[in-house]
Amino acid sequence: MLPLYNIDRTQAGAYLCIATNDVPPAVSKRISLSVNYLPELRLSNEVIGAPKGSDIRIFCYIQGYPIDHTYWTHRNYTVPRR
Repeated sequence: MLPLYNIDRTQAGAYLCIATNDVPPAVSKRISLSVNYLPELRLSNEVIGAPKGSDIRIFCYIQGYPIDHTYWTHRNYTVPRR
């Protein structure tokens, strides 16, 4: 048994349990731990200026687990992806 207390996302990942004795070979099993946490958002810029008629890209960096879906809204309407 491996007790893990007050887990956070830094503890997510693969853990390997290894058993060995005087009879080779050692045996092992892997288990994957996923830690759910709220999404965190980071924008490339919070204010963007652009000339009329130009094309721009707005980046939003999202970190969280699991990420169900992401979308943009503008004036209470969902902005379709192209």
